[in-house]
Amino acid sequence: MASISFSPPFLKAPIDRHEAALTIQSRWRRRLVKHSPFIPRGEKKHLEKILESMKVQGLETVVRAPSGGSPVYLPAGCSIVFKKAGMWHAGERLRKMVYLREILQSQGSTHLVIPQARVVQEFIAESKLPIDDDDYYNMNLYLSHLQLFDQPVREMTRLCSKVYFSDWVTYTLAPLGRIPHVEDLVRYDNFPFYLQNGKAYIGLIDTEDIDFCENPRSFTLLARVFPYHLHIIREELRKLDKDVDEEALEEAGQKGKIFLKMGYIDFARWLHAKGISRVNLTHSFISFGPSKLKAIENVLSEYDLSPDLAAPIYDIFEKYLNSLLETNQTSVKSTLVASRTIIVKHTTFRDALEQIDFPSLDRQEFTTMALTLLNDLMTQLAEEGEIFSYIPPHEASGDKRSFWLRY
Repeated sequence: MASISFSPPFLKAPIDRHEAALTIQSRWRRRLVKHSPFIPRGEKKHLEKILESMKVQGLETVVRAPSGGSPVYLPAGCSIVFKKAGMWHAGERLRKMVYLREILQSQGSTHLVIPQARVVQEFIAESKLPIDDDDYYNMNLYLSHLQLFDQPVREMTRLCSKVYFSDWVTYTLAPLGRIPHVEDLVRYDNFPFYLQNGKAYIGLIDTEDIDFCENPRSFTLLARVFPYHLHIIREELRKLDKDVDEEALEEAGQKGKIFLKMGYIDFARWLHAKGISRVNLTHSFISFGPSKLKAIENVLSEYDLSPDLAAPIYDIFEKYLNSLLETNQTSVKSTLVASRTIIVKHTTFRDALEQIDFPSLDRQEFTTMALTLLNDLMTQLAEEGEIFSYIPPHEASGDKRSFWLRY
């Protein structure tokens, strides 16, 4: 059948109805693919090839995301991430992602993003979002663009009336989880932020531990994560006609502000006052003085060791610390605060001390003395303002050998 052309008076060229129908269908299909929760079915064989290649190469050689419980693999040059979850769990997580996306669509949310996904063997493959799950990167993004987060927080408040994200804030012995008067940690790796075309977005990339139910604690967690948007959260709660514990909401907001202040803001200001920037990032700005010798002598006296050992220990500590800082500065991280924050095993200092002979100490005494020396010297550097802070290993921590240094 021949196509019929017609020309409305406001158009000069005639329109082919058949061609117009094909154009509309094509655009509709593209829209369906864009808004579909699934990576297109036609991509599955390609994803299987990538996964098989990773397995042949050896999964231990593939770059992994540094945080999270389940292994997340980031194959080079690929816009897909692979999360190892097991066949059943991968399917369950995908179902949660689909249901969560349906809720977001029903609420008209446009700033909360769930990646497209598909189950591939025992993995769930997800489209890669332009995110960085580094804590300091996300803190900085939020603090630097507070106004842009108004709409994402509005949408999150609506979502939290139906969904409970139990793992957004967790108790941990990690340094950021040991801030006085806070003592819990925001898990930015579960919902990282990003900017695109002048708008802020929240990537909902971890659906493993969410519950599809209303939980009053959802709103206090939201206030803990977005403390400078307490007014937005309250406004949306009024619209939703939700009764909440105002005292708990206010307390959560205050904890959130302390967390951001001590975790990021104060250190960023200290770096600025020191004149540290991207230009001179590799400088340590640490001065070593005679007070450190006295600190070493005090520890030596506790073990009935000669004060003559103070000078060689001092030299080892200075070389150790400079080497530590130089090693850290070989890879510049996403923010200045992150670049000047390191977690280090204290055993490397103990090993460096082995070049000095301590015949009167057994192995356990020597290890304890080395840690005491390191703690006292680092604490003194912090008290004198040579470094911003030093947090020693926590005795109850899973790794009792690591300390946290911000300089």
